[in-house]
This record gives sequence, C-alpha cells and structure tokens, in this order.
Amino acid sequence: ATVPIIDPVDSVTQPTVNTVVRIVQSNLQSAYALGFRRMVVFPDVGSDSNSSAADAKGNDDLTRFRSFESGPLIQSPISTHVALTQTDLLMFLLDTNRLTRRGDFRLLQDRRLGIVTHGREFASAGSTPIPDDATHIRITADGTIQFENVAGETCDAGRITVCSVKYPDELQTDDGVFFHLSDSENLTLQNDVTKMLVTNSLEQSNVDRNYEKSLMTH
Repeated sequence: ATVPIIDPVDSVTQPTVNTVVRIVQSNLQSAYALGFRRMVVFPDVGSDSNSSAADAKGNDDLTRFRSFESGPLIQSPISTHVALTQTDLLMFLLDTNRLTRRGDFRLLQDRRLGIVTHGREFASAGSTPIPDDATHIRITADGTIQFENVAGETCDAGRITVCSVKYPDELQTDDGVFFHLSDSENLTLQNDVTKMLVTNSLEQSNVDRNYEKSLMTH
C-alpha cells in the first residue's frame, strides 16, 4: 500500500503553526540586536490534524527555550565597548539586577558607564561617576573603568561587573536582551574577569538568519 505524504504545514494544528511563525519572526526582527538571545522552537512530529486527539488537545506540542549560546564578535574602535568570551553563562550585571550580554557601554547622564536602550539608562552595577573633565574613558582587560584627569593622571571609576548564572532557564526577559533575576542566589559575581572580557569588541545576536528563514519557509 502507498503511504500518503503528509504536508508539513497541515501535519500540525494551526495554533502550533502560528506560534512557530511568531517565534521565528521575533528572532528575525532581533537578528541584528546586540546581545540578543534567540528562542529555539521545535514543532512536534507530524500527525493528522483532523484527528479527534488533535482537536481535544487544544494547545500546541512545542519544545521551546531561550538559547544562551554566544554570538559572533565584531571589533569596535570605541574604548568603552566590551564583549564577554564564548562562555554561555557569563553576563554583565547592571543596576536593578538586570543581566545582559550586550556590551556597548557608554557614559550615562549620571556620569557612570552603562547601557542605553529605548530611552532608558542602566548603569553597570560596579561603576562610579566619572568627572566632567575626564578624557580617554576606557574599559581595560580586567574590567576596570579608567579615565585621565586634567593633570593627565590615570584614574579609576569602578568596574564592569560580570557574573555567571547557575540556572539560565530561570531568567525572565521581555526582549531577549535584558534579563531579570528572580533569585539573587542564581548568580555568582566574578572577581577576576581578565580571561572573560574582550575589549574593543561587541557580541552580536546568536540568531542564525539562514536557519530561521528556512524554518519559516518550512
């Protein structure tokens, strides 16, 4: 007997297809966002969408999770830009317990170094204010924030705070770039970050655009 070939789209319920499309669209929309962590989605094996079991279930059979795999690095001429090494569970710690892999630090209105997004400013947890007359602001290989004063002396303004996350599946996020902690015991502050930072670099998103487009087509 000939075995019928089930069309991939028709083999799953429409709510499942719609959910996959939304996830893939979100990944593609953020594919060029610094530090974005993509959502991975795996539809269930094909089945007869007209079956009573499929109708009774009422929700999708998706395996999905946030991927914390590191993204590719790009060099930057800006001395306050820094990236984390290819260790998935390392993140920058910002004020209000926000975590991110995004490292385009800049001078904020309160004269600390931090990240600006959607008009909001989040300072690095370990940074301190930099004087108005400071020049040559930079982040060193060990995470120290340095600048030169009017006398040409090198001074420090705190550090870029790096932590490791024990249970990344417990992190919460609204945009895939900035994450929230529900339990402070879920992180460990790193004191020696010399081998964890790449200065004058930025980490891009971990979205594989070709894969996502292929999944969308499927």
